[in-house]
Amino acid sequence: MFHDIVHGLNHILNKNKELTEIYVAVALRKFAVAMFGIFVPIYLFFELNYSLAHIGVFFVVTYFSAAISFILASKISENIGFKKNLLISSIILIFALTFLYLLKMNAVWFYPSSVLFGAAQAMFWFSVHADMAKSIKKKKGGSEVSWIFIMVSIASIIGPFLAGLILDLSGFDVLFVVVTAILILSSTPLFLTRDIKLKTNINFRSLFSKDDFRCYLSYFSDGAMHVATAVFWPLFVFFILNNYLGFGIIFSLISVVTPFILVFAGRYVDHNKLRIVLSTGAIIFGISIIMRSFVENISGVVIVTLLGAISWALFTVAMHKSLYMKVRSNGDKNYSEIITRELILNVGRIFILLFFIFSGSFFWSFIVAGLTSLVFLFTR
Repeated sequence: MFHDIVHGLNHILNKNKELTEIYVAVALRKFAVAMFGIFVPIYLFFELNYSLAHIGVFFVVTYFSAAISFILASKISENIGFKKNLLISSIILIFALTFLYLLKMNAVWFYPSSVLFGAAQAMFWFSVHADMAKSIKKKKGGSEVSWIFIMVSIASIIGPFLAGLILDLSGFDVLFVVVTAILILSSTPLFLTRDIKLKTNINFRSLFSKDDFRCYLSYFSDGAMHVATAVFWPLFVFFILNNYLGFGIIFSLISVVTPFILVFAGRYVDHNKLRIVLSTGAIIFGISIIMRSFVENISGVVIVTLLGAISWALFTVAMHKSLYMKVRSNGDKNYSEIITRELILNVGRIFILLFFIFSGSFFWSFIVAGLTSLVFLFTR
């Protein structure tokens, strides 16, 4: 399997320069995000003493900003190109990090930071999704999609461990400086080939179609499950471990197996019925989220996170291949489906965050987020 990863990486680097740029840029960006992303809720709670409800509000604003910014990102990309859009997203993210750092001095930076985090996320992922939809091939789409997440997972192997080490030795000040430097580097690979400007031709009347309602339910569930694993789970695990370095090591070790899982997932998606793989992966992923409600020790953390990694790989590769193929079937210049998905994805994220704010319960938030995966039984 390790040989397959090396061979696949070598093949991509030599055969498709545009995809190579995307992969490398995403890897560097994710490496930076992996160093601070899972620590943001921990920073807000343990370092700045914000309540869990306030942390929920922070991420509600982030995802609301992301939903709005996806529409803006489509128009910006149309005028200046996808790659310049990615560069701008890195600049915005650096400002978001700066405001987050300044938050310990003045609470006025709370909302500006969360708004910019959402804007940076939207501008980055719109460009990645649009570029991938233009570049991937139908026959090998699953494998090509899986490589995006393989690069992400490879970056995630080192990121949490290094961040935990920095936090243990030096604190958040040094971490912010290191992450900022990596973000500056992350956009440089994108300019090895020419930029791309495509008319997005988004018809806002067609963003929400009754014919696609069941598909929209799957996007909603995807958003809810994402928050459960990206926001609630890091906080929940830190309550168990109460140690930055140990926390970073756990997440880094689990990330080691993810590239191998994704190689398998990419091939499996390409050789099996997409709908079956998508629904099965999503429901098992939902079960792994529900199981997190009952975790009380490190062994439980490792078990449910591994189960989540395996099922997430199948689910997310199938979901993104389906998305990119749908965009291509509507024509290379029609990106309405990307906008629709991201809008509803963020509605799902905001829904589970509001549930968490009003319930104040990790237990029930994990259960509700996991149960949303049942909608995949009815999606086509």
